[in-house]
Amino acid sequence: MHHHTLQEGRLLIVASRPIAIATRPGLQHASKPMIRRHFLGISLGGAALALGAMEARADDCSGTSIESLTDPRALHKVTVSFVANEKKWRAIWTDGKSRQETLLTGPGDHAHLVLAVPYDTPRFALVDTGAGHHLDGRVRIYEPNGKLVRSLGLKDLMTKKELDQVVQSKSHVQWLSGKPTLGRGGRTLELPLVGGRNITVSVADSTL
Repeated sequence: MHHHTLQEGRLLIVASRPIAIATRPGLQHASKPMIRRHFLGISLGGAALALGAMEARADDCSGTSIESLTDPRALHKVTVSFVANEKKWRAIWTDGKSRQETLLTGPGDHAHLVLAVPYDTPRFALVDTGAGHHLDGRVRIYEPNGKLVRSLGLKDLMTKKELDQVVQSKSHVQWLSGKPTLGRGGRTLELPLVGGRNITVSVADSTL
């Protein structure tokens, strides 16, 4: 394994291949290449670069996963699972008296979801924690019958400064600094953003 030292404004090349670009002096990197990009143009060694936004690392995930975040006092139960032949997600909502099953609008066949079920509302939410490169639809709120109430993207959830700290890989974006939780007595969805701020989403009325 080769160790490379990155210096401001320089592109280091080994075996005729670019290794990495960094904007800070003295940064060292010993494994996979990383490229930091910003929404606005930046200057490296006098050359202005108008690049997309975020850091890139290599990975190849294209699957699905889901975790459940349910308040134990909730009087209803929600399960969400991926239906491979439909390439859609199925939600089953039940409160012991009625049962509603539907295919959801929104998440695709590459999604890493957290299902949030607060106790004080029949609604539920899905957080797309990082799969893909899309900025939209990172938090979706649904009625028990599967109707999409609101879809929130990163531009809805984050400031411009926070967006500039989002990290991008080959197949993911890292916009959360930790796992989503339920807050305020199990009534709200709490999202820890990469910039250090925590944002609260009310599932009951779909507001921030």
